[in-house]
Amino acid sequence: MPFIDPNQITVTSRQRTTLDTSELEESIERLGQLQPIVCRQINGSLYLVAGGRRLQACKNLNRQIEYILLNTLDDFSSKCAELEENIKRDDLPWQDRAPAINDIHELYRSHNESWSMENTAAKLGVTVMTVFRHIKVVKFAIKNPEIFKLSSLDQALTSVDRATDRLLAQHVEEISHTARQAFKGKPQNGVTEDPAISNISNSPPELDSESPIANPIIPITNTIVDSSPNKVPDSIICASFLDWAPTYDGPKFNFIHCDFPYGVNIGGSHGLWERGENGGTPYENNPKIFFNLTDCLVANFDRLASYSCNLMFWFAAKWYSETLNKLQSIGLEVIVPPMIWYHSDNRGMTPWVKGIMQPKRVYDMAFIASRGDRSLLKHEVPNLYGAPLVSHPIHPTQKPESMLSHFFSMLVDSTTTMLDPTCGSASALSAAEALGAKTILGIEYNPEYAKAANSRLNQQRTLRRLSKEIKET
Repeated sequence: MPFIDPNQITVTSRQRTTLDTSELEESIERLGQLQPIVCRQINGSLYLVAGGRRLQACKNLNRQIEYILLNTLDDFSSKCAELEENIKRDDLPWQDRAPAINDIHELYRSHNESWSMENTAAKLGVTVMTVFRHIKVVKFAIKNPEIFKLSSLDQALTSVDRATDRLLAQHVEEISHTARQAFKGKPQNGVTEDPAISNISNSPPELDSESPIANPIIPITNTIVDSSPNKVPDSIICASFLDWAPTYDGPKFNFIHCDFPYGVNIGGSHGLWERGENGGTPYENNPKIFFNLTDCLVANFDRLASYSCNLMFWFAAKWYSETLNKLQSIGLEVIVPPMIWYHSDNRGMTPWVKGIMQPKRVYDMAFIASRGDRSLLKHEVPNLYGAPLVSHPIHPTQKPESMLSHFFSMLVDSTTTMLDPTCGSASALSAAEALGAKTILGIEYNPEYAKAANSRLNQQRTLRRLSKEIKET
């Protein structure tokens, strides 16, 4: 077989994106080139068909390369040969293997309309499920290329399935809401509402496992709509959650963030403002308010929450058991232990119990819960995050957005419809929106805080838009 300078061989666009040839170079130096590369001759020039790693290794070693000519190969056969050779290599990264399997499947389909995944599997000597799994990820990656940054195919498939489940839940809730509105108040055999319709939001549909959803991530939209009880505005409503929740009749939410005043400052100040003093806005923070709001959430949870949803619920350590029991009473799966925000500046308050000073408390806790098997987006996120208290808060209990973003990264994506029943400074709403939430809605009782929160939310939107424009220029 002939030898040639490897630099005289033309390499067109290749399927492999990485070519680590260090071990192969050592082998060629020690044993010589054991297998020739395959080339085609077009208009007197040699074009590589198969053997890209061997070609690169010989280039690096500055040595002649052995080759064979297969001029009978057309463009279709040449591409198939390259893909088949690469797919069968054990060292091919999954990020290259998946597109290769998809490409060769599509190539054969383009020449044979009846070509199936079973045919591709037989051609490559792999199982049909192997072909399906790789193609599934590639179809998802069309609109979600970040998935190729994951370290394994299994991680990628988990991400695809999680996004698909969330999109299905969103569609089910949208359909359920439309059905509830259509049948509202219409007698059905003497019943004011059809039981099948009233129960639809709590019963996920039977799905055809043979029909995977491609590209399940949907565009981010933030449309401002009417703020009446049966609409969901992407803004902040000035209202009492105690009055608003029992009358709400709009689309249900798949993420509820609860930061009710949980009375950590009983017998003293919160550490930011005292009630009505130092120019601060009066802010009540006591156990009665906390439990009234919690009971309202519990009583109206099915009215507010989708059958598939997440909840993040802040609470005081002294009411750990009471809070856990209330959340579990409405069928929520609560992650224990809770998430902890550590005040990294060591600012906090020194509580008093029966007139005795206690150690300064420099942390806050929150439960993360779910129903409808709504899994977390990420599992490697630590349950402890350190961040200082907000330097110039617009609300007495304002939490840092960086901390909220850390925990929300497990919960929020472009399918998220979020409710914050006591949104305060709107930090949580802003954090969710920055992570791509589809819609956000905050309820705030105090008009001054509601106005300040709306202003801050709009400022954050402007900053994000300007930042995006700067990056794109």
